[in-house]
Amino acid sequence: MQDGALIVYKQKMLLVGPAVGGTAGSAVWETGDGVTWAQLTATGGFTSSIAPRVLVVGDDIFHLGCLPPSGGVNNSIYKSTDGGTTWALVTATPAYQSGFDRNAFSACVFLVKMWVM
Repeated sequence: MQDGALIVYKQKMLLVGPAVGGTAGSAVWETGDGVTWAQLTATGGFTSSIAPRVLVVGDDIFHLGCLPPSGGVNNSIYKSTDGGTTWALVTATPAYQSGFDRNAFSACVFLVKMWVM
């Protein structure tokens, strides 16, 4: 597995959207000890992306698409309210998308807000 986003959520590590065998995926895995991993879902419902950005804001998890395996860009933002098992589309056209290079960006949470740069 590679290219997924590793986050901490409620005392567990989640690996979101890892590539398996060179193919971008939308699975979500979790571990409480870093050794034993369990798959929460095989298909998270978000668009597969290479090197997605995933952020925890409060009790919610956000998936910011980056590069779809087919090329181009993926501007979609998805949200999970149940720890990563199910995902719902927030928007496919965020306000910042015009002229924004989704190939090279950073994202973080500061003061309970998402910052995308």
